[in-house]
Amino acid sequence: MSRFQIVSALALLFICGATAVDVNNICGLVRNGMKIATGELCNQYYSCSDGVATLMNCSNSYYFDKDMQMCMPPSKVNCTNDAGNTDETINLCTYIMNGMHFGSPVSCSDWNICKSNIMSTGSCSSGLYYNVHNGKCEDPADVSCSQVTNGIKI
Repeated sequence: MSRFQIVSALALLFICGATAVDVNNICGLVRNGMKIATGELCNQYYSCSDGVATLMNCSNSYYFDKDMQMCMPPSKVNCTNDAGNTDETINLCTYIMNGMHFGSPVSCSDWNICKSNIMSTGSCSSGLYYNVHNGKCEDPADVSCSQVTNGIKI
């Protein structure tokens, strides 16, 4: 495991807690309007706006599909329920849509992406910060680095 992966894992533990997820911290990593799975109930999800999570419910006994970003019939959704998870690490890809870039909780220059529910990381070119609002690497003067939380600074 690389030093970056260890630091990222430790930061996620600080942000998410050992067995609980602070969804407002996850919402700070994604674009406004994105929806994230609760990881507990298949028919619930959070809608993210300005780093604040609002709990929502699917109607008609539908389940939330994080990749389609909508409620769908249960037969069309692969629901992952983490309510009984006793691991000390949190897989952010359980909650965040596959194929979407999102900010890193440990560095303003880094970004993450989930592919097949596996998280990969990347970095902006030297001197640039990742902007969670538009998904681009930009001059630090033009980016609010709000995704680095709980006093974790690089």
